[in-house]
Amino acid sequence: MLKHLLLTRIFLALLAGVLLFGVSQATERDNVERVVAVGDLHGDFDQFLAVLVDAELIDSDRRWSGGKAHLVQIGDAPDRGPDTDKIIALLKDLERQATQAGGEVHALIGNHEAMNMAGDLRYVHPGEYAAFVDQHSGKRQSDLYRRSVAFLKNRQPKEQWPAFNEAHREAFNQQYPLGYVEHRIAWSPSGEIGQWVLGHDAVVRINDSLFVHGGIAPDQPLLTVEQINQKVHEALKTASTLDRNAIINLPDGPLWHRGLAVMDQTPENEAMLDKMLAFYGVKRIVIAHTPVVRTVLPRFGGKVILADVGLSRHYGGARASLVIDETGPHVLLAGDRVDLPSRDEGVDAMVAYLRTAASLMPDPTSTLNYIDRLLRAEN
Repeated sequence: MLKHLLLTRIFLALLAGVLLFGVSQATERDNVERVVAVGDLHGDFDQFLAVLVDAELIDSDRRWSGGKAHLVQIGDAPDRGPDTDKIIALLKDLERQATQAGGEVHALIGNHEAMNMAGDLRYVHPGEYAAFVDQHSGKRQSDLYRRSVAFLKNRQPKEQWPAFNEAHREAFNQQYPLGYVEHRIAWSPSGEIGQWVLGHDAVVRINDSLFVHGGIAPDQPLLTVEQINQKVHEALKTASTLDRNAIINLPDGPLWHRGLAVMDQTPENEAMLDKMLAFYGVKRIVIAHTPVVRTVLPRFGGKVILADVGLSRHYGGARASLVIDETGPHVLLAGDRVDLPSRDEGVDAMVAYLRTAASLMPDPTSTLNYIDRLLRAEN
């Protein structure tokens, strides 16, 4: 981790200059007839295609067919899987095509987008580096090695130098493989992907739903949608990406918060949640980041909806998305529509929903275990 941050500082120095940033999309939308929300992708292009086809948002040529629908990808497109470059390329195409059709694509900023921009590369898949390799990658890797050796020699007394031998070079090549340099340039604030990320939001309100990757802590001072997005952009554009107190790194910040997914569904917590929903003028908050079961999961009577289903095959490959239209929120699970239980229907309806969902899953274990916990708590 320390070495990655060291190389990040080198890149920040190499890339210093006038930076061009994307223009943030508008953060609030009304009168949208249909919204499809998809949680964490984590580098799995094929699974992303599958849920887009299920939701009838793309055709067989991978072109937008959703008309005026809005697609919300709730962050964490990169890491853990090899196909981040393909996912981003598709999102860029669909953004343009959807706009032409009267729809819109919202690719929200998640903690893994922020981590990649900040140089925290713990979860980068080797395939993500390999996607950037070209005929000049060997030279770029050698240049980086020479720069890193010079940097260490300037910073450390000679007696602390490692042995700059063949084994040292091989270890360096393993840690910073071909494509690493290109990856870091692309994810820098002035790079192709970095600028694309900065052209998006961390939070968006569409109709009466608020979408955010991690969540918003209801027991903390609330910021407006615009304030959150501004702070996230400012942190990503500057060296504060390495600052633990920057909004993109805060455990209770919008990219990392897990409380809405795991806190007890008590009247006290629901009262705090109600105040937060009133502040934003919405009925529900839709989050990703924290997979609990292999399907979309409502909490607090649907005031919170968890949309991270473990879609990437790294997490089991569940195929589900949330749809909100004139009929209300429902789930597309492996292509089948499954209605979410309403607040008034109680635990039995939730159990019935989860059992239906489990019957459509290749691996229902986590969902069945969750059902058992619900029934034990009820009894």
